[in-house]
Amino acid sequence: MIRVGRPPFAFRIQGPDDWMLLETAPSTWKRSLERLLADKAAELGRLPGRQRRQLLALLEDMVAAAQQTGVVLALVKLARDAGDRLFCGSLALSWYDAAPVPADLAFARLAAGDGGRVEELDTPAGPALLRRETLARPIPAAEPFGDGRTHSAQAFLPVPGTSWTALVTGTVGRADHAELLDLLVGRMVGSLRVQRQPPGHRLQ
Repeated sequence: MIRVGRPPFAFRIQGPDDWMLLETAPSTWKRSLERLLADKAAELGRLPGRQRRQLLALLEDMVAAAQQTGVVLALVKLARDAGDRLFCGSLALSWYDAAPVPADLAFARLAAGDGGRVEELDTPAGPALLRRETLARPIPAAEPFGDGRTHSAQAFLPVPGTSWTALVTGTVGRADHAELLDLLVGRMVGSLRVQRQPPGHRLQ
């Protein structure tokens, strides 16, 4: 049985410098959204009331999804692109434990499924898979930020010698931002470093 959670070993991962932490803890996420919107007010400009409500609803949906899927790190980017269009993107880190089955690329391929495009990546922590997919999934709250589709990229990185797989997931709302998303997801999973345990200590 696969479960989500934090692995029993220490790790480090780095997201893009200009993306902001999206807090998801029940006691802090509402204040976090208020601060995030305040910090980005100058960059986004004065939004009509309807667009501001849509943006807040979209961020609330991101928090809810993170809470439901066991995300341990959530990042968000709010900006305007080169065409002065509103941009909202998300990056998230989750961990999956398949014990007693060891984590490997075969398991990662099973988790990635048959949909989308899948390719292998080499990372300092081991081989990974990158899966891309575009879904025709109109989200009313995402209307100002996209083209009516959800463009996603997911990187699966099984940690050798353990039953744990890291999953970095990114989403954007426009097709012309999908290539950038692939790059960011690849860089983020490539930054993962796992702290090896002392000799004789077996990871479960």
